[in-house]
Amino acid sequence: MLNNRWAALAVLVFTRIWMGFQFQSIPPIAPLMVEELGINHTQIGLLIGLYMVPGIFLALPGAFLGARIGDKQVVMIGLALMGLGGLVLVWGDNFWLACLGRVLSGTGAVTLNVQMMKMVTDWFAGKELATAMGILLITWPVGIALALATLGQVASLFSWQVASLLTVEISALALLAMLAFYRNPPNAVGAESGGSPYAIGRREFVLSSSAGWVWMIYNVGFIIVISFTPAFLMELGRSIGEAGFVSSLIMWVMVAAIPLAGLLADRLGGTRLLIIVGCLGTALGVGYLTQSAAPVWLVLAIGIMMGLPAGPIMTLPGEVLAPERRGVGLGIYFTWYYIGMAVFPPVAGAIQDATGGAGTSLLFAAALMAFTILMLGLFQAVKAGGLSLPGLKLPRRPGVASKQAQASTPPAAAPPRETAVFTTVRKIPPMPDA
Repeated sequence: MLNNRWAALAVLVFTRIWMGFQFQSIPPIAPLMVEELGINHTQIGLLIGLYMVPGIFLALPGAFLGARIGDKQVVMIGLALMGLGGLVLVWGDNFWLACLGRVLSGTGAVTLNVQMMKMVTDWFAGKELATAMGILLITWPVGIALALATLGQVASLFSWQVASLLTVEISALALLAMLAFYRNPPNAVGAESGGSPYAIGRREFVLSSSAGWVWMIYNVGFIIVISFTPAFLMELGRSIGEAGFVSSLIMWVMVAAIPLAGLLADRLGGTRLLIIVGCLGTALGVGYLTQSAAPVWLVLAIGIMMGLPAGPIMTLPGEVLAPERRGVGLGIYFTWYYIGMAVFPPVAGAIQDATGGAGTSLLFAAALMAFTILMLGLFQAVKAGGLSLPGLKLPRRPGVASKQAQASTPPAAAPPRETAVFTTVRKIPPMPDA
């Protein structure tokens, strides 16, 4: 067992890389799956999106499961489910078994992903937490880049089943690493004391949701870009291996751009500017990509632009959530992310089937990137206070009411406590760490 927090982070980083690797294991081998299983690109998009479907239902319950049986145990269960789902995909000989395998793998990935955010916080609270979170965040593009760079080549040399089997073997290796080397920090607790941390008011619910919409739209655009760029490059005449490698350059550049953008935001401020510049630059770059021969310099530029918004967007929930309600607030935030990731990739696949080319799917992604800026504006409006949404009137923050309204309103009694959207009262003691 490792006692040093940086060593513990290294185990978590190694484990989380393979979540991105498995998620992105479909696009590099998609042409072979279409040919062998007799499926279309809409179904390929569905297979990509199904990996995220369990998150719609498990982002919130995952925190409760961790409190009941322990963080490490939840991550190990997640890795086991990732491996099992990979085996079902490899052994299956039809589209529906492939769907089942992706859902099982996605269930494991969701439990792993949500829980790891808490584990890093437990280790680094008050000690380089932002740095640790930044390192953990880039494991997702690293895993995706590894899949894009390797699995197409493996599938070309052997078969798409052999390529998919790599995700099973790596999940087993990560599970062994967690079992052998990771332990929970000495100060970790499985359940909070005092009042319920799972009660959240209407205002924070909508603030968490509007921040989640920004993260959702940005990530959907990002995933569609990297998922459909290989097919677009193959339409230009490049081999499956070359198309996967060139597409992976987007991810490798993002690995450097994401922490750099976070550093710039911390040192110089301007988080909103980074989000706007990054999303607008990505939209323009991807739009130009569809009208060009896809030069490498353009692919690298898209990677830089796409990496700028990630860190700044992740700071949005922390701006609006009270410390005691960050857990459920982040659960809401990630629930929207998983909804978008399940819904939009099949839409991109359907666009490709309808138009006969991957370029139109990339244009759809460019439009989503531009739309992220509008979602950021909505978040800012909600944060400013007093925004009315259908069926929900949000209370204004203190000080935002007009002077005229303040003058015409007599002093009122203490306001009633805001209605809670989610409330959990029962506390379950954690089981001892295995």
